[in-house]
Amino acid sequence: MKRRFTTTARFLVLRKEGRIIASRLVVEKHIPWQGKPLHAFYHGLFAVDPAEQNQGYGKKLAEWTLDFVHQASEPKSITYAFIEAGNHRSFKISESLGYQKIGIFHATWFSRLHPKLSSRISPLSGTDAPKLLGLLDHQYEGHALTDFAASLQVPSTSILRDGDDILAAVQAEPQRWIFESLGGPGGFLAVKVLPHVPLLGSLFNPQNFRFLKVGNVFFKAGRPEAASELLEAKLAGSGFKVALLFLDKKSPIYQEWFSKGGLGLLNTLAEVEVHVLARFQGFSKIEIEDFGRRPLAISPIDL
Repeated sequence: MKRRFTTTARFLVLRKEGRIIASRLVVEKHIPWQGKPLHAFYHGLFAVDPAEQNQGYGKKLAEWTLDFVHQASEPKSITYAFIEAGNHRSFKISESLGYQKIGIFHATWFSRLHPKLSSRISPLSGTDAPKLLGLLDHQYEGHALTDFAASLQVPSTSILRDGDDILAAVQAEPQRWIFESLGGPGGFLAVKVLPHVPLLGSLFNPQNFRFLKVGNVFFKAGRPEAASELLEAKLAGSGFKVALLFLDKKSPIYQEWFSKGGLGLLNTLAEVEVHVLARFQGFSKIEIEDFGRRPLAISPIDL
């Protein structure tokens, strides 16, 4: 079996008079890059106490995060974060600290009003996990930020088979979120109007939104419908109607899977664009440009 990399997740916090006023999650891991493990740090879930905002504490925590990463990192490393389009303040702070934009992905909704079960799905077994890791590595060859050896979780992964052949696989975990708003005109409609539309309102309840968070998607070349069948069956088995995926539209995987539609109604209203910013250490200019040209693989560890 391939080597499984470990990850370490920790919260960095800023205190004022003993009280936590800001926090940020930092995930430390190794990802493959040019045939070698690359030291990587993802940071997210950034939050500042509303009573303490606009006083510079967010930037102070961001600077402290970089100090922490610099002391912990290997000579060659990458630190990256995700910032929703429209969050101009966070974008400017990140740029001032040496981050640069390396790509975009979309929070993509897959919805079915009446999802159907499939007799062809089964849980991923421990003996099948090495095979699936190889399939994922092959399908996402040429992508940046892959971390399958660290992020693949056997208990939450299901596969769709044809005999001994794995046609598709998804890693899915149930989630419950509360939405106060979503960006753009479609987001406004999804939050304020859709819950009150008969039948369609069952897709999205902003005060109690239950869905499957999906990552590590695989489908056999030329068989994207197998991934849709598997994901729809996962919805049916869980009692949910919506799954959330994080996909780079530059990726051939996205283009093959969704080039002809099939996402469902909710995505037409609420797809969210997210920018990926990174800070490189020990990289040449050519290497950074190469990194930025590649489609991104968004890890379930990071979201």
